[in-house]
This record gives sequence, structure tokens and C-alpha cells, in this order.
Amino acid sequence: MPKSALWLCLALLVTGFRIAEVQEKKPEITISLEEYDRLREGQQKPSIAVIDTIQFSGTFQERNLSVEFRGRASGRLTAQTVLASPEGVSLHACEGDGVISRGENHIFQLTPLSNEFRVKCKLNSAGSDRLELTAPRSALWVESGIADGELVMGSIRDDGARSFTIVRVNTSVAEGLKPSSTGRYLISLLPDQTEFRYEIQIHNPNRSRIVFPVVLRSQEHVQQVDSSSTYDVQQRGKDYQFDLPPGDVTVVLKGTLSGTAFLPPVNSSLQYAMLESHPLLRPIADSKVRRVSPGEVGMTAQYRGAQAFILDEGQTLSWTVTRLEILRTTSFAVANAHHSFFFPSDGPILAETIYGIDNQGASDITLPMKSEPTYASLQNEPVLLTRNKDGDLWLSLAQGPQQVLVQHRQEIKRVMGLAAATIWLPRVSAPVTETTLELKYPAHWIPLYESFSPVVRLGPLSLSAVFWTLLLFLLTERVLKLLGLSKSKRLLLSMLFVLSASLSTIAAVVVWVADFVIILIWAYPFLNVRKGLKILVLVLLFGAIVVSFLYVAAREGYTIAQYKSMALSSPPVSYGESQTAGEAPKTPTRQANYMGLPARFTLPAGTRQSYFSQELLPADASRAVHAIMISQTLVWWLKILLIALSIGLLTRNRQTMWSALKNLWSHANPAPPSPPLILNSDEKAGS
Repeated sequence: MPKSALWLCLALLVTGFRIAEVQEKKPEITISLEEYDRLREGQQKPSIAVIDTIQFSGTFQERNLSVEFRGRASGRLTAQTVLASPEGVSLHACEGDGVISRGENHIFQLTPLSNEFRVKCKLNSAGSDRLELTAPRSALWVESGIADGELVMGSIRDDGARSFTIVRVNTSVAEGLKPSSTGRYLISLLPDQTEFRYEIQIHNPNRSRIVFPVVLRSQEHVQQVDSSSTYDVQQRGKDYQFDLPPGDVTVVLKGTLSGTAFLPPVNSSLQYAMLESHPLLRPIADSKVRRVSPGEVGMTAQYRGAQAFILDEGQTLSWTVTRLEILRTTSFAVANAHHSFFFPSDGPILAETIYGIDNQGASDITLPMKSEPTYASLQNEPVLLTRNKDGDLWLSLAQGPQQVLVQHRQEIKRVMGLAAATIWLPRVSAPVTETTLELKYPAHWIPLYESFSPVVRLGPLSLSAVFWTLLLFLLTERVLKLLGLSKSKRLLLSMLFVLSASLSTIAAVVVWVADFVIILIWAYPFLNVRKGLKILVLVLLFGAIVVSFLYVAAREGYTIAQYKSMALSSPPVSYGESQTAGEAPKTPTRQANYMGLPARFTLPAGTRQSYFSQELLPADASRAVHAIMISQTLVWWLKILLIALSIGLLTRNRQTMWSALKNLWSHANPAPPSPPLILNSDEKAGS
């Protein structure tokens, strides 16, 4: 065999052994010790220990009391609380499948040694004939086999622990001490029946069991009895005989009453009675019974207006009931309402109404309206538009404060550049605490008349505008008289000039400046001051310009002063959302949850805004806003017509006015006097 073939065989043999080793090698994963412990803990069973039974045995007389704990445990065996006792009680000589240890605050703990354990210990009570102990939440049952002891179970606390008492009883001679009791009786008057709850707290001072009678004397029908003691029923359910152990016991009886009087079922020196009634009923109790505050009797009433009494032994509480009539009420209140209306140049009026509602239980709201609803939302969530059987808009409501938004359209009448609208507000069934209205106009419309009872506005005719208009009319009439026109002509021209000035800013400035210039020419001869004449003229001309601008500001002041101030004093209100003065209501974000919802349009802001505000708007009738508008196109043509008539009349009377103006100018600028004529002696002789 060649040497190369031998080396090749050896290489193949070694490679085969390595491949076999790799195939036989198992995969390995390396983790930390903490991670390994955590994985092991996840596979273990949960740690829990339950005390099935705590059983006491022995006798008080021979002082051989003992307690036995029987239970089960799972998972990690940890220490569990098994008994809590007052100072003086101890456990010792324990034996069984567990270790008993003493913890803090007189608590005994048991550490199980197996999954099923049974531990028995001797109990020492330090010479007392009463054991007051507490079983933990993990203890399911407590038993007593003490021959001369009585087990009395107590109430369960908030943490699940339950107290119990083992009292030494005297079986030889009965002590015969009278038990004491405190009764608390709750009587609830309902529209269809009368319910009662008797709670009797009894204290047995004896060390032996006694029989305590509870005799029902007020036509009661008992439906439930709650007591830790056994009882026997006699006399057809009227006499309950309770077998009471030593100590305190609470007896609770529940049921119905068929009469209108109450006599306590036990004889006690301290008994409380509480009489409560449904809001539809009004009870009147016997005035002979002493009344106390409901907070002093230790009972909780379900309804407001409960009456509490203290009953003497054998005293009867009687009452009469009057059924009250339910008045018509609304279950929601409207805190505010904001109505916005936009008057477009063409098409119907766009309107948006926002109600801030505090709902206390109504399922829906009805909005009778004379307009056409197009969109509605509740808490910024769009809802379907529905109508009730009367054809009114019907929307479902949620509980608590909320915002209801409705958009609607109304018709407007337009005739040759004029428009008139009667806008009806949606009506709700509850008064509105604060109502605000916002009327928005585009540049196309100028409002002439607006009214929302009892407020009426006449467009631009504010008090200051009327004052400056009258002043301009009187001043122009006097100036035309100086120019020599007759009374009828100057009144007509003054009216045309004032109307032109009210429609045109340029015309207003021209009329004011012309009036002041002519008055200046007329008054110049009366000014015997030549010095500073140029300054005086400039001052008067400047005053004419200032007055003209004041007139223009007063004429257009309804946009600057009246409406803007109202926008600051009565801003739109959005219920439950902060909003600055004059700010438009926030547009909610629409969330599409199902198809078929209406679309919401955006209300334009407009060029002119007008605001109305009214508090406590009644809900007895529909309310409307009336508005009359004029278009800018018609105003422009009227302005051109008035200016043309004014120019025509001025042209027709130009000769008269020009002659009067020259006379005024001649008086203002008289010719200088001629120098004196000096004659010589020959001329004097000849003359």
C-alpha cells in the first residue's frame, strides 16, 4: 500500500471519530445561580397553611385545659399565626407535627413540620375563669370540649380574624341575675309596605346560660333572624326564646310591619327608635314620645329626614302617614346656552347652538325647533339626528355635566339689496341661566335693525352718531343760509349732505371742511386781530378735520365701540371648557365610530359681529331674533345717487351761492381806504 494512501486512511478515521463525538455531545446552557433559584421557585407549589380546627378540652375546675391545632400546609412550611390571647394566657408542653413559638403582642405561631400536622398544647389561664381569645383568618373552625366552659363566638373583624370567649359556667346553682339589654329599632315607611330592623344588644352577667324572651307586639312578620345563639319560636311566631351564653350577644330581627304603631319587644330601660320614610311619604309621629337627634341613636337611615326617639318602658310609638303629590320637575339644568348665527350673501342662515347641561338622571333631551337640524354632538362626539313622535329633535343624554351642540339652518328673505330674517332659537324644557347670542355678518351685509326682546338696536344709530349728525345738519343749514339759499332749498341740501356723509367717509370729510372754511370766511371780519392770522386759519382747518373724523368714528362706532365691547363683556361660553373673551368655540375632533353620522360645517367668523345677552331665559315659549340688513351694493348706489343729487342742486344754485360767497369774501377782505385829497389855495378859491 502506498504511503500516501495510508495517511489518507488515518485522516478519514480521525475525522469520523470527531464527527461521532460532536453528534453524541448534548447542548449545554449556562445560567447564573440566582436565575436558577428563580426558575426553581416558579415550579414550586404556593406556600399556604390552613388551620382546620382549633379544639379546646379539659376543665376549669381541675386546671387541665388544653388546645389542639389540626391543619394542612402546602409549599414552603413557614410560621403561621394560630392564636392571639391577652396577657396571662400561655401555651406549653406542646407535642405533635409542629413547633409552637411566641410572637409579639401575645401572638402564638405554629411552624408545621409536615403537610398534615396536628399539634396539642397545654393552656394556662393564670387562675381566670374566662378566656378571651382571637382566631386568625386562616382558622376555619373553633370547637370547645371544656366540660364546665361555654364557648361564645364574637364578630369577625375587618382583617378576617374572629374573637371568641370561653366562660366558666356554674352548673350547680343558678345565679339568677337579670340580663341587661339595649334596643335599637329602625322602622322604614315605604310606599307599598313598612319594613323594620330590630337590633337588641344583650348582656348576660351570669356564668351559666339563660333564656331571654323577645315578644313581638306590633303585628310584625319576621323574615330573618341573625344571632349566634340558638332560639325557639312559640305562640305562632310571636315569642322568640333565645338561649344566651354568658357575655354579650346581639340579636337582629328583620321583617315587615302591618300596623301604624310600635311597642318594643323587650323590657329595657334604654331603647331607641328611628322612623324614616320614602320621599313620597310624610310621617307624623305621636307628640308624647321624646325626640332626640338621629346621630345619637347609633343607627344609619337610608332616606333623609329621619326622626329619632327615646322610648320608656312600655311606651308606644304611633304615627300617621300622608302620601305626597309629585310635582312636575325636570331632571336636568341648563347652565348656559350660546347661539351663533351667520348671514351669508346667498343661501340659508347657518346657526350653531351650544347648551351646557347638568344632567341628574334624564335619559334624553327634546329640542323643539322651527329650523332644520343638520348636525348634533354630545361631549364633542357626533350623534345621529332623530325625531320623536311630535317631530321634534330628540337626543339621548349621559349622566352629569355635558355639552350638547346642534347645528341648524333657517331661511332668510332677500328683496333688491335688503334682507329680513326672523331667527327662532331651539327651545329646551328647563330655564337657561345665561343665554348669549352672536350675530355674524359678512362684508356684503350692513345691519340696520336688530332685536332680541327686550333689547332693540337701530344699526349704526348710536347716541354719539345721532349727536354728530344733528350737529352737522344744523351747521350745514346755517352755512347754506349764509350762502343766500331759501329755507326749503337749504333744508333739502342739508338733508342730502348729511345722508351722503353718513354713507361716504370722503363726503363726510368734505362737508365738514367746507362748512368750517365758509364759517371762517364769515367770522373773519369779527376778528380784529391781524397778527397770527395764518396760525388761526391752520388751527381752524385742523379742528375741522378732527371734527370730521370724530363724526366718521361716531357714525361707524357700532362696529368699533358697541359690538366689540359687547364681545368682551358677553363672550361665547362653552360648558365645561375654559375659553377666552371673544374666542370662537373650539371645534371638536370628530371620531368616526359608525357610518350614517351627519357632517359638521364650520361657521365663518364674519366681518361684523353683534352680541346679545340675557340671564334666566324662560322655557315657556319660543324666542326669536329679528334682523334687517342692507347690502353694500345698494349702499354704494344710494351713495352715488345722493352725491349726484347734491352736486346737481349745488350746480343749479351756483349763481346765488357764488354771489353770497363773494360778498362774504369782500367783507372779510375790505378795500384799503383812499388817501385824503389835499387842495391848494387856487383850487380852494375856484371851488
